[in-house]
Amino acid sequence: MRPITEEEWVILNEQDCKVRLEDLLIMADQVRAFEAEHDLLRRPAAHIGSSPRYDWESMYISQIVRVFEQGLPDTQSEWIGEVQDWFAETSDDGQIPDERTVRRRLSPIWKALKA
Repeated sequence: MRPITEEEWVILNEQDCKVRLEDLLIMADQVRAFEAEHDLLRRPAAHIGSSPRYDWESMYISQIVRVFEQGLPDTQSEWIGEVQDWFAETSDDGQIPDERTVRRRLSPIWKALKA
């Protein structure tokens, strides 16, 4: 151990003293260095505010599976309609996003897959 006011380390054995958890001190700089070294600084993102109105993540998963198994629909409008149908079938309250909102979400994917 090294007392905080000393420069030299003192070697102790079990018979010298009993150390309790509350007797230990780790400096904040040492904690930060340990966290950085072991990649512990990333914190999970917390959702701030209200829950999202629609379950976009589940919709994306369902559409990835759909495109993998069946390919893309013939038109983007057809795909938008399918997604709105998916929301109607899976929504607890029956609410679905409007066509424009779905188009904004799907359009970049449609363009990338058609390129």
